[in-house]
Amino acid sequence: MNRKVLKTLNEVEHWLGSFLAMETNLIIGFDTETTSLDYLTQELVGISFCFNTNSCYIDIIDNPEKEGILDFLRNFFKYKKIDMLIGHNISYDLKVLGKYNIYPHPDCKLFCTQTAAHLINENLPKNLTFLAGKYLSINLKSWNKVKMYGWHSQEFYNYGTEDAESTYKLFQIQYPLLKLQNLTDLFFNVEMPFLKVKIDLETHGILIDKEKLDELKQEMIKIISDLKIKMCEAGDIEYWVETNLMGQKEMIISFNFNSSQQLVNLITNKLNLEIKEQTDNGNPSTSEKSLKQINGQHPFIDLLLQYKKATKLSNAFVEPFHKFIDSDGRIRCSWQNTIAVTGRIICSNPNLLQLPRKNDLIEIPYEFRSCFIAPKGKKIVSMDYVGQELCWLAEVTQDQNLINTIKEGKDLHLTTAKTVFNLDIPDECLKINHPDYPMFKKKYKKQRHIGKNGINFPLIYGKSSYGIAKDFNITEEEAKRWIDSFFSLYPDVKKSIAACHKQIDETGEVTDWFGRKRRLLSDFPTETSTDISNKYRAYRQGFNFLVQSPSASQMKLAATNVKNLFDAWNKSNDNWEAKTILMIYDELVYEINEEYAEVSADFVRDEMEDCVKTSVPFTIEAGIGQNYAETKI
Repeated sequence: MNRKVLKTLNEVEHWLGSFLAMETNLIIGFDTETTSLDYLTQELVGISFCFNTNSCYIDIIDNPEKEGILDFLRNFFKYKKIDMLIGHNISYDLKVLGKYNIYPHPDCKLFCTQTAAHLINENLPKNLTFLAGKYLSINLKSWNKVKMYGWHSQEFYNYGTEDAESTYKLFQIQYPLLKLQNLTDLFFNVEMPFLKVKIDLETHGILIDKEKLDELKQEMIKIISDLKIKMCEAGDIEYWVETNLMGQKEMIISFNFNSSQQLVNLITNKLNLEIKEQTDNGNPSTSEKSLKQINGQHPFIDLLLQYKKATKLSNAFVEPFHKFIDSDGRIRCSWQNTIAVTGRIICSNPNLLQLPRKNDLIEIPYEFRSCFIAPKGKKIVSMDYVGQELCWLAEVTQDQNLINTIKEGKDLHLTTAKTVFNLDIPDECLKINHPDYPMFKKKYKKQRHIGKNGINFPLIYGKSSYGIAKDFNITEEEAKRWIDSFFSLYPDVKKSIAACHKQIDETGEVTDWFGRKRRLLSDFPTETSTDISNKYRAYRQGFNFLVQSPSASQMKLAATNVKNLFDAWNKSNDNWEAKTILMIYDELVYEINEEYAEVSADFVRDEMEDCVKTSVPFTIEAGIGQNYAETKI
């Protein structure tokens, strides 16, 4: 490899310009080096390029010709002759360059070696160090080790250049593998365009109302305190109130509600309830899943479940949330699309996918979403797929009864409940737009809940009659009756599950609607208990993948189409200032100038409903508000 270190504008113009003078279109690997990972404070240290057997590192930080070099790079990246840019976690590098107004030409294709690795084998690590070692037999040094030599050291120049070289060489290996596995369409038409949405999510972020956050913190303290008092009274636990040195009243409890040992002793010896679930060590479990099995048998258990949800919310969001807020009042989560095997995008720092669900809010009337706000003059709009996974269940299985139920606009959960429990609901009243539907939904609320959380979704997730029986504290025979009733209503779903299991037996993998693969077990050599357990786990994961994975790809396509729509609006004379700020499973959330909020929802709905051509219709539920909570009303 012919390496160069470029420190002057003349050297940069000559080296990069020589490639632009070539007749052929260019496929270039590149990598950026920055002072930190923090978006607002990071600076560009340098950038490296690799083309065929030639590579370079451009030293930028503290360079007296920095502005001239950056100007040249702005023009260089826009050249139409650059057919493809290759990078590892390329969205990060493009995000860094975007801070300096450096953007590729709109027609330039992207190739992310991290994403390619995830599609080629989702079970292996995707970091560049691992991939370079596995495929190239190169031992890359770490950023922390070379940083100590200084930004302008030969060691750091070598480090930066090797990253670009390794990325370029990985592309040469990965591209044929993607073609061999028929993954190029998914890669270039779904995953790569979506990276631009990912960049928007990480750069724009979402505004936080700090005063509201402080109010919510105090509100949560009171909720937890009230729950403790109620639990003490329900469990006959001694407590008293003392005044501390600051003159504040404190509740003193002779019990630790976070102690599993004390809880087990109270539940089994004092409340005389049986805990059936066990921990890995064989001790009685006080997990949320375990407690749900005895929920309703004593008021203390109901309160304890609420307490666990409240403390989980407090520990995960309320207490640590301030540290995630940037200087401009926004939080910028990290978004990853190479972690979940289904292709779902994962959120961290903080993980907003763990925000409380509607069922949680019924038990704990605490709306954390209200601290996510739109700036003055703007609105937040939420666009949510209705029953997305059940629609994909219908598409994947092609069960005509399920397809018709969706096309007729019926409540899928109430429809299942009617069949399982022989409810006296006329068929037409199962339609959500029927005037009598709300009455029947309210009347059979409990049965509908079972239809949703005890039958429809558990079957997608591969739960057995044993698992459903444990969750709802019923006999396994009754759980089996629920399942049989569901399959009598939708017989082709059962056939599809069986076909999935057969595919796993024969090949050890399954392929979803978009071509994404899930590599499970390659063979089952013996029928020992462990092998059977692994096989059944593979069965559960396999069919669940066939439903969840296309849902993830659909969301990526929808978000990409919506971004393209926003880009067109934002370039128009009337600047809509529309930007995607959140993606929560089957929900897309954006911020927009308030005068366009209502009309924008109709356009976005069309993009989301029509992004994939299926035999099953997808519908979108819209919500508009000044804060995120208002969009969920």
